[in-house]
Amino acid sequence: MGNELRSGLKKQLFRAAFAKTTLHHAKLACDYILSHPEMDQGTYHVLTTGFTITYARLFDGGNAGIGSLSARFGSFADPALRNTHDALCAARNLFVAHLNAVYKYCDEKGLEKDQLLALAVVVGPAGED
Repeated sequence: MGNELRSGLKKQLFRAAFAKTTLHHAKLACDYILSHPEMDQGTYHVLTTGFTITYARLFDGGNAGIGSLSARFGSFADPALRNTHDALCAARNLFVAHLNAVYKYCDEKGLEKDQLLALAVVVGPAGED
């Protein structure tokens, strides 16, 4: 077996093992969120941020050395699963790991649109932090 083929197989094996561990960690975060409905907003935010990044990084092209999972792993016959996957990947890239102020979407006619996000700033008394 040639070195190039062996290297490719090692990357595939590492990617598969990394994906399995990563998805397990994302599921643990989801299970924790669902089992603690009364958690404070800060903890909830950190857990959903962590879950989103953990899941979506598997499908991002920025994984130097091993690459991302094949697009077929993000393809779902069930529209709800496909929409959830797409929303998590978009959320990671737009709001969670980065803050991009323009949101691109298709309107009801299928025309591509973009809109500046509406951000709210609340000013109140200084807290302990």
